[in-house]
Amino acid sequence: MSVTLPAVEKALKVYESLLEIPNVERAVLTGQASERTLHLWYSQVSVASSTKTAAQRSYRLSPAVPNDVLPPIPLNSEVKYVSYSSDGQAAVQFVAIDKSGSTRRYIEAWQAGVKHVIPVTHGTWHTDLTFGPPTWNAKGDKLLYVAEDHDPNPDEYTYIPDFGESYRDARRPCIFCLDLITRTVTRLVTGGKEEGINFVQPQWVEDGERATKIVATGWTRLGNDAQLGVAYCTNRPSGVYLLSVEGEAVQVTRLSADGRSARTPRISPSGQVIYLSNVEGGPHDSCAQLHSYDLKTCADRTIVPTQRDVRSDGFAGLYLHWLPEQPFTTLGGSEWLACPAVSRCRKVCLFISLRSGEVIDVRRYVDGTIARSGIESYEVLAASTDGIVVLSVSSPNTPWQIIQVDLSGTAPVQRGVVTRGNADAIANEALAGIDFAIEPISAFGPGKMILISPCPIQVLAEKQLPIVVYPHGGPHGSDSTSFNAALATLALAGFLVVLPAYPGSTGFGQDYIESLLPPALGTAEVDGTLASLDALRQMGLRVSPERTLLVGSSHGGFIGAHAAGRWPGVFAGMVLINPTINYLPMIHSTDIPDVISSSSGVPYPYSDPPHSFTPEQYSVLYRCSPMANAHKARTPTLLLLGADDGRVSPEQGKMWYHALKKNGVEAELLIFPKNRHVLNGTVEAQVVSVQKTIEFCVSHVATPES
Repeated sequence: MSVTLPAVEKALKVYESLLEIPNVERAVLTGQASERTLHLWYSQVSVASSTKTAAQRSYRLSPAVPNDVLPPIPLNSEVKYVSYSSDGQAAVQFVAIDKSGSTRRYIEAWQAGVKHVIPVTHGTWHTDLTFGPPTWNAKGDKLLYVAEDHDPNPDEYTYIPDFGESYRDARRPCIFCLDLITRTVTRLVTGGKEEGINFVQPQWVEDGERATKIVATGWTRLGNDAQLGVAYCTNRPSGVYLLSVEGEAVQVTRLSADGRSARTPRISPSGQVIYLSNVEGGPHDSCAQLHSYDLKTCADRTIVPTQRDVRSDGFAGLYLHWLPEQPFTTLGGSEWLACPAVSRCRKVCLFISLRSGEVIDVRRYVDGTIARSGIESYEVLAASTDGIVVLSVSSPNTPWQIIQVDLSGTAPVQRGVVTRGNADAIANEALAGIDFAIEPISAFGPGKMILISPCPIQVLAEKQLPIVVYPHGGPHGSDSTSFNAALATLALAGFLVVLPAYPGSTGFGQDYIESLLPPALGTAEVDGTLASLDALRQMGLRVSPERTLLVGSSHGGFIGAHAAGRWPGVFAGMVLINPTINYLPMIHSTDIPDVISSSSGVPYPYSDPPHSFTPEQYSVLYRCSPMANAHKARTPTLLLLGADDGRVSPEQGKMWYHALKKNGVEAELLIFPKNRHVLNGTVEAQVVSVQKTIEFCVSHVATPES
């Protein structure tokens, strides 16, 4: 089967349609029973105007099906966040207006139908799950949130460490309290001044005492005043703390154990502090534990421990960065947690009993009209304490659908589709031709791979499809069967897309993650990626180097560059997106030097971070990098770089480009301004990066023999 130009042109037109499907960014449930409302916040791309817009839409949910869809509310760029009290009777908007080089911020608050405007003097709000979310008290008249501290004597030249990639504007996060009764905003906890800790993710503790009590996550700065990047990292020096605030005095008590990276506390309906923890240091992501802390008895209990391997019932552990904004629900009259996780190449929703630790996959309650393949992916959007859970369901050939699962009755039941992400008729017809499967990589124990195909999986052996191997980043990350417009477009262009879960991937137990510990880095994940080609051969597919390409981002690019230097004849071409090329200079430019160091076997203790490294340690960093074999690389390569990448400097990709040019190898490099580690900062980057990737792959695939 050959890739034709008309097929490619059609696929790229379909991609533009898929890119314009609104993306659900956040969901909140308010009210109870027949008065329940689901609020969804969307972002949407316009390819024609190269713009991104935001909107909010609300759905009144009945016990049976949605019975009322409220008109969408466009959100202009000045509205930074919207929040509702749990009963829906109060609401606030965070507003920031840029004018004449300065920013004016204020809060619009509605209570009992009356609007009030409350000015604030602090800096940028931090509202995502990394720092928030803003949290209402039980009465719905006070709101905790995190924002950047206001410096009364600002000096734009003074260096203050930030929180790394994606969070360059976070330097001094503080906890503030909005009081709707007095219409005032008070700074409760300042940034980084209490025991060298930045407190975020605040939750109310309401015990009737005079002092304001908050449970929060505290990130500890290193001894050299460095603040490590927090994006995609669950190993940071952090803990869960109880803060008792009275006036300007703050009493700080650590609740979580030392040596665990604890975070994302939530207060259960019964008053327990539920939180996650991972091993501090080491792999940047690992299998999490779920804890419960009793504020009355000061007892900490592990609800779900670290899972070393895949259990007989399929449970492989908890892999997530943050708990949802509204995670608690009811099943069988007791408290449960609706928990998102990654499991064996799928995103899953797990219901976890807070009493027994029992784990149930939501797939048990979803009918065949939604779970048609049985390997779809699920994302937890919101849950209510009386048994309603709202989920997003998608697969490689089906964009998201929002469903509600009702756990309140004697038999849990799915209550139909609330809304869905719709593409146009041409795109829907094209997607219907995509098939997908999860297949084993037998050479690597529990390892698997996702296949996304333009033809039925059953007939792959009869075809001679060109292959794109697409290893994920991380390295301790994962791919899933969630819908992805770029991957669907690659398949529609005529390629079999292979997503290998190589050693070190999450979702297969802690042992699989640790199989990439030093000295395996640079070998095991590369071998695991190449083993996916052997797995295809075992399925009866014909795999030839001239018909096989690799696309990799971040550590996926690290894998590709390693393969190019050590096995230069395996791939006909490569597309490397913000690739990691040389650890030696990167350790001094990245926001995660500890990860680079420990992954290579070079110690990086948080209590005493190194000033520099020995020549022997620098040699270790270099030897495990692709750059060590750059002189042998012969694979034509397209490099796509984000100009503002704070994790992997663009200089890494440039280094590989110049090495290839020195070798006389075909190489092209594109740099996208205003884009970071993920090339989604501008609409142009989203469109052009996929267009160039597909055009490059098509131009480097040999025509099959007759």
